[in-house]
Amino acid sequence: MDEQTARLVTFYCTKFFTEVDTTGADSTTLRLQLRQWLHNYKNSKGEELAVSTKRNAAGYIGRYCKNSGYMTKDDLTELMNAFRPKKVSWSEKALSDENVTRILKYMSYEHIYSFSKTRDLLATMIMLTVGLRIRQIIELK
Repeated sequence: MDEQTARLVTFYCTKFFTEVDTTGADSTTLRLQLRQWLHNYKNSKGEELAVSTKRNAAGYIGRYCKNSGYMTKDDLTELMNAFRPKKVSWSEKALSDENVTRILKYMSYEHIYSFSKTRDLLATMIMLTVGLRIRQIIELK
């Protein structure tokens, strides 16, 4: 384990075990306490943690608890599944027709055309209408 990961494990484990009374908690109770603590955890600025940070913290503390014998492997798996990223369907990620129109209208607003502006406008139109990624547009010949 590298030094930065070790510091994060120490930080989150210390915070969790000082803020939550885990005396006599079995594996399932510990998993539920940890999950609830991460959902309610606020950083020093009073902001919630990002989902990826919550997942990382759950992994750090959960693996520590599993390796120490406080949590079973099954409870660790359930804990990690609780913080699994949600799959978003393609239609929710894609821009709406109105947003595509707004972007193209904004890009073609000025009437002074140059080769680079026309090229960028055409590349953006192809990207938005066909659904290509920026890298795929750049690699077009």
